[in-house]
Amino acid sequence: MRLTAIFLLSCITANLSASETLEAVRIQAQRQDARVTETQGKIVVPQAELLRLGDSLLSEALQRLPGVSSVPGAPGQPPVLSLRGLAAGYTQILLNGRRAPAGFSLDEIAPEQVERVEILRAASSQHSAEALAGSINIVLRPASATPSRQAQVDSAQSAAQTQTRLQASGSGPWLGSAASFAWAAQLSSRRFDNLIRSEEQGSFGQHQTGERREGVLDVLRLAPQLSASDGSKWAGSLELGRLRRDSTLQTLTLAGPAPAHPQHQESYAQRYHKLRLDASQSWLLGPESDLSLELAAGLHRQHADFTDQGLGLDDHTWGDLRQGELSQRLQLSWDAAAEHRLSLGSEASLQARRETRLQTLAGRADSALDASTTLARTALYLQDEWTLSNRLSVSAGLRWEHWLARSEAQSHSAHLLLPSSQLRWQLPAHQGRIRLALARSFAAPTAAELLPRPFTSTNNSPLTPDYQGNPGLRPETAWGLDLAYEKESAAGHAFNLGLFARQQQDHKMVELVQLDSRWVQRPANLGAARTWGLESDGRWLASAALALRYNLTYSWTQRAALRHSALQAEVNAGWQLNLGLDLKAFEGWSLAANIKLSRAGWSPDALNSRSQSPGLRELDLSASRKLGPHSTLRLSLANALAQDFWERSQWQQGGQWQEQIKQRAQPLQLKLALEWRG
Repeated sequence: MRLTAIFLLSCITANLSASETLEAVRIQAQRQDARVTETQGKIVVPQAELLRLGDSLLSEALQRLPGVSSVPGAPGQPPVLSLRGLAAGYTQILLNGRRAPAGFSLDEIAPEQVERVEILRAASSQHSAEALAGSINIVLRPASATPSRQAQVDSAQSAAQTQTRLQASGSGPWLGSAASFAWAAQLSSRRFDNLIRSEEQGSFGQHQTGERREGVLDVLRLAPQLSASDGSKWAGSLELGRLRRDSTLQTLTLAGPAPAHPQHQESYAQRYHKLRLDASQSWLLGPESDLSLELAAGLHRQHADFTDQGLGLDDHTWGDLRQGELSQRLQLSWDAAAEHRLSLGSEASLQARRETRLQTLAGRADSALDASTTLARTALYLQDEWTLSNRLSVSAGLRWEHWLARSEAQSHSAHLLLPSSQLRWQLPAHQGRIRLALARSFAAPTAAELLPRPFTSTNNSPLTPDYQGNPGLRPETAWGLDLAYEKESAAGHAFNLGLFARQQQDHKMVELVQLDSRWVQRPANLGAARTWGLESDGRWLASAALALRYNLTYSWTQRAALRHSALQAEVNAGWQLNLGLDLKAFEGWSLAANIKLSRAGWSPDALNSRSQSPGLRELDLSASRKLGPHSTLRLSLANALAQDFWERSQWQQGGQWQEQIKQRAQPLQLKLALEWRG
């Protein structure tokens, strides 16, 4: 739907509701209280803060939160998120306190479906300890017996991308019974058209490449849920998507040998569906004890069709992916004494992944692949929560986890003992509180990283290698220490400062090797690593109409495998700063702004290759106005500074070297949205 259509629609709706605004403030205050009173260190972000800049994607809203780092995604893709400057694979995503299923994407959930987001600094035994950097817990809005409905329509346009989204949700009683039913539906379409330029020079010659990449992604999502009065809950989600992407590549050789295929056209088409079912039941065994059971099942099916054609090149590949997962969680909780609660639980999950592929060259069958892998997990845990006084509370837990992977006639297993402890000490006279956490966590390989399926590049080189999984990849483990100081004032101001450190074993990196004259990139466990850093966030209410906020993360990582590297530094550092402003302006208008600054420097891609990206300067602006008691008009401007993205990659081995610079435009994006709540 075009921008003009949304504007005309907004004109038919007709004063700012003071009661609604006060209710939002009250809910936000309640959520912030959880950060003050609970033993586990967490940052609680209510829905109102997620929606302040009018983001259509959850990943876009999360990238401004304290401790969350982001890098731009591939053309047409959302940003890649992580915690504390570590890689994305070290951040655990939780849905209502449970580990997200394999293949889950943050953008499967609309920001309007989220009640709050919790950023958990340290691992705990009740949640999966696969949280080396920390966890992002997404708490969804529960079904409510109070009837409510809401809808949004928005359209965003830039020189490189156009996106339209329709979203609606509702809640109320189920067929006149005591049960509550809720539903959400979303239809989105994204079209992108990017020009990517690269220059490469070194021992293999000097080349200039231009790539025109265009395509479309259409997605339909449905999410019903049912809550009964007997403590049972049912939830489901269905996602249907189709992607088409066409690329035209042309390489000009300035020196040295020309690539094997200087001109070729790639076409990629994908259809997929994801189905997820969750069920839970809780029983009150007595006035001080309860039992809960959670079951989940998921299915992901994907079919892809890829062609690559050019002079002397006629490659056609069909691929099929099937992935399923079953999981259960059983927990018994009881009060051992006043302000002393114990929880004992078990978890189990089984994930199976199968990929088939048929490839033809010049119309003749060239290769066929049928590969599968399974991941089985079993865990037992004990958690002890004890409030010793009004000023001191402690939490201690122990989790045992068994991890078993089978792939291509190989099997690997690991038994992990994962202790955790946290302490909250309230200082006297409202001087704030101190938190301390010590925990052992891990990062397990994904099924895709274990599957030795080769992904080949058209013009193979050290900087454009093939990729292949590693069936022998082991989980990476780490001891973590977190120390934080937090303080709030009666006027609503807040200041938080934290330090963190991680000591990692079996650190996962990428190794670049030559197999049968082709360069191949694969994950591997390469020694130890250490990460340490600081983080801070704060809020200042200058007046009833003006609020300022900030968050800062600075981290260093030292890798033992790079100690004697001639190309790489052993220690890599990076930082990210967000500055935000919220202003209630005249005649019901509300304004919001956020600027993100970051610098990452050089980071290792493999033992003998590295990459560098520019420091980010992203400015996002939003203005919204109440058109009536139920409708709001919002105008947003994303990436207002329109900073172009570039990436420099370097490879060096022996006396050979190669350098590549890629760049693409990232124009500003204008979005107009109309929101209705009833």
